[in-house]
Amino acid sequence: MQEIAAITLSAMQFDALRLERIAVNLANVSTSGFQREILALHSTAQSTGTGSDLLASGPVEWVAANAAAVVRDVRPGTLLSTGQALDVALLGNGYFEVATPDGPAYTRRGDFQRDALGRLVTAQGWPVMGREGEIQLSLDPAPVEIHGDGRISAGGQGLGQLKVVDFNPGAPMNRRDHGYLTTTEPARTLRGNEQILRQGFLENANVNQGQEMVALMRTVRHFESMSRVLQGHDEMLGNAIRRLGEA
Repeated sequence: MQEIAAITLSAMQFDALRLERIAVNLANVSTSGFQREILALHSTAQSTGTGSDLLASGPVEWVAANAAAVVRDVRPGTLLSTGQALDVALLGNGYFEVATPDGPAYTRRGDFQRDALGRLVTAQGWPVMGREGEIQLSLDPAPVEIHGDGRISAGGQGLGQLKVVDFNPGAPMNRRDHGYLTTTEPARTLRGNEQILRQGFLENANVNQGQEMVALMRTVRHFESMSRVLQGHDEMLGNAIRRLGEA
């Protein structure tokens, strides 16, 4: 009978962890470039190779792996037209590299701006990295052009090229605030013909709010069912002990 309790408690713990992932997804539904996360039993996700039984379709990457694994859905989100010259969306794989006070971080969030020093930075003021280091925008009033391969120019003058990187499938990635990712794995800089950027667009989070709400309700109901099973188990165990005492 103890096995029943152990299995039930394990299922409830898994439900609690899954609720945490759903909460993260819903909190970032408006975060540009955010990639939704799913909790899967490690053995299930590993056996499929892509976790396709947990997603409608598309590839996934590991974020962490223990008894349960957090899986990141790397399917691209839809594009939102902003008309802003320093907004950039990535089409396909890859991440922008950002220099944070704690080291390099990676993101698909492309709502960039110019700081007081003329550098291309994120909304948090962190420099966006180019292939040759920080990108210094021209003080010329000419419009900034960001080409499909990441080259940046203004008034016909080249200002650098955005650094877009990718990682080996399965590279562990750690989630940070504002939708950024960090990793100790080496990054591979994508060549110009491997990347396509769209100026004046942002990538929406690939979170479907309705889908997450359905998952939330299912998980809560499953947790409640397991709780009733555990309560019934405790009552059966209590009755058995009481009858033994009466014998």
